[in-house]
Amino acid sequence: MDATITAERTRPYEGMFLFPQTVSADLQSAVDHIGESLSKGGAEVVSLCKWDERRLAYDIRGNKRGVYFLTYFKADADKLAAIERDARLSEKLLRSMITRADHLA
Repeated sequence: MDATITAERTRPYEGMFLFPQTVSADLQSAVDHIGESLSKGGAEVVSLCKWDERRLAYDIRGNKRGVYFLTYFKADADKLAAIERDARLSEKLLRSMITRADHLA
């Protein structure tokens, strides 16, 4: 019964993480940073890749360009708030957005 309850509480999520353009020189550090944040929150990373590098609509902390990373992960719904808090407090990240990915099987 406990496995059923845990499976129901574990959901797929999609995360978009924005880093400053300076991370282009060392993309692996950005991937590691995202991976550490998610694993600290007890998430299981399904997919993690660089999505795009774009000009930002407005300056964010003096940055005119940014590098986006798209990730899909599974996490316990109760721990999602901690993952989002860590992303907000990270000095390496400019922005992040996490949404439920119910469209994934």
